[in-house]
Amino acid sequence: MGNRKSVPSATRDALWGKAAGCCQICSAPLFEGGAYRTSGNYSNIAHIHAYSEDGPRFNEKLSENDRNSIENLMLLCPQCHKTVDDDEVTYTADVLQSIKSKREEYVSKVMQASKPQKAYAVTVTCPIHGNATEISRSEWSQAMASSGMVHAGDTEIRVMDSNAASGSIADDCSLLARKINGLRLTMDPTLPLAIFAIAPQPILIALGNLIGDKQQVTVFQKQRDTDSWCWHDAKCQSSFQHDAVPSSDSAEVALVFSVSGTVSKETLPAELTSSGMPVLELRAANPSVYIARTQEDVRAFEHEAISLLDEVHSAMPHVAKVHIFPALPVSMAVTLGGLFNRNLLTKAVVYEKTDGRFSQSIEIGGSDD
Repeated sequence: MGNRKSVPSATRDALWGKAAGCCQICSAPLFEGGAYRTSGNYSNIAHIHAYSEDGPRFNEKLSENDRNSIENLMLLCPQCHKTVDDDEVTYTADVLQSIKSKREEYVSKVMQASKPQKAYAVTVTCPIHGNATEISRSEWSQAMASSGMVHAGDTEIRVMDSNAASGSIADDCSLLARKINGLRLTMDPTLPLAIFAIAPQPILIALGNLIGDKQQVTVFQKQRDTDSWCWHDAKCQSSFQHDAVPSSDSAEVALVFSVSGTVSKETLPAELTSSGMPVLELRAANPSVYIARTQEDVRAFEHEAISLLDEVHSAMPHVAKVHIFPALPVSMAVTLGGLFNRNLLTKAVVYEKTDGRFSQSIEIGGSDD
């Protein structure tokens, strides 16, 4: 037949990609081999219909170019290559085409499933104790990438920054509400939100309440030990519990969240503690500013908070107002705010600790849906 034409390098590269660098029959990786798994190219390019007339499964109707086309080629390990060529009865052209097609379809599905999830990067920053705060593009983009996400736009959505913040929590929450309501008109509601926030606790809880639960949300947490917004690659190490909820006809209840620190009952307003209003605490087993290390830690908190709110709703059917005293990391504060959209409790009063005592800061309302 004359000189045999080699498979074009572009076709070789494409075949390698479609096979994900593995044998298309036994799945053995072809980028390493030998007793010491040395890196290299250990693949064979096998023809379904042989290139040569005396080869297995030769088809005279195919041109030379067709024989070297990617449709007629498989990426195999040396052992599988020998097996299919030695046993034409078992490994017919139709059988090999089916194996090739199914393997390439599988690789495609896996790659599609592992594609980064598009999401909107949303940043909220406010001065803390008079000091400006900032979240850089490199910080939020690295955190999103580490969680399998990529920003859906050209730049982050700055709902509020330290320059726009007024310093008044009530005014800043009103600004926050206007900005988020405006975003609803421009965002694709099917894409999730990636939230990065540095703000006082009342604003964080209001942020969660404004975002609601109609859109998938991932709230990121600045890690103090790594100075990064990337989650730790570890198992959930946090545990939470809450006080037993008594049956009561009270119209109000106080909920204390001792998570990033312990909230002392002595720091609550005296008029509240002396009113006879039930005071219930949700607490971490080991309160710490380092507690939100993984997304599983946040989910564990969310599960316990939902349990507490559900029990309050059931045991205290007349409750119309909840007083919130938070010591929470950012991610859990935003998550808590979102829970008040579940239409269980109509109004929440959020308190902020200043000069060692809690004072009323803002009110957030339940959903009317």
